[in-house]
Amino acid sequence: MNEISIPDILTITKGISEVGLLIMTAAFYLVTTAIMMVMFAKQINRANETQHLALKDVIQILKDNNIKINQLKESLTGEAFNQIRVVSTYAFDYIKYQVLVSIAQIKEDNNLGNRQQIEEKVRLILDNLFNRMIVDFDAFLYNGNKLSYYTKREWIDKVFDYCIESIYDGREYHRKYYMINIEHIYDEVAVEFFQNLKTKQ
Repeated sequence: MNEISIPDILTITKGISEVGLLIMTAAFYLVTTAIMMVMFAKQINRANETQHLALKDVIQILKDNNIKINQLKESLTGEAFNQIRVVSTYAFDYIKYQVLVSIAQIKEDNNLGNRQQIEEKVRLILDNLFNRMIVDFDAFLYNGNKLSYYTKREWIDKVFDYCIESIYDGREYHRKYYMINIEHIYDEVAVEFFQNLKTKQ
């Protein structure tokens, strides 16, 4: 039978003691960690509840503000539309006058042999008038868009065709006659412009 010496017993005892201390330390950390996790989870839940309530308040504020903005927009739309109608009417009247002056000047020059040159000159005049109108319109907004957004460059083609037809119609220049026709064209342009204001998003 093997005998166990006192040093062996001390070694075994020391080993058991160290293992026991290690187990107790591990258990302490596990319990502490579990407690902290529970407390952290409670804090997260409370924070989530607070955040949820705050988010609901923010959403409600945004809804209320949106209602007020829409009400304000509706109250201003009619007035803004009338102001734009006045501004655009002045712009179209100015262009009509310039077109009439251009037709008169070209017919009076009586140098109509080079039709291509005449067409290029008329095209340049109309482009410049349209571009000036665009610059003026860009100073105003309607529904968040610049007024130029509601215009169409194709309008130039319609006026161009009439100008060339008038220049080569063989008539002497008569302001009233040409004024009636050019007003009819720009009335169509104005109607399309106002329709764009109401329908184009």
